[in-house]
Amino acid sequence: MTFFAAIVAAGGCELPMPEAPEAPEAPEEAGALKGKGNCCLRSGKLLETKCGGAPCCAEGSDEKACQGAKGYWFFSAEGCAGAC
Repeated sequence: MTFFAAIVAAGGCELPMPEAPEAPEAPEEAGALKGKGNCCLRSGKLLETKCGGAPCCAEGSDEKACQGAKGYWFFSAEGCAGAC
């Protein structure tokens, strides 16, 4: 208790503010997560035109366009193949 009282009597103890760490840079693969992917088509108009009537994965699809066609959008071809 004596040590604490001496610090307070001397003007208190001012602690330095820690600096926030910098955010890490995004890996090059992060760019692949944006934009084009694979669309699993099981029904709808595009099933006939792109897949010949059988469920398939359409590569290079935009996420919104895929969902608009009632498909399931995936980042990878492997994920799409597993769903279709």
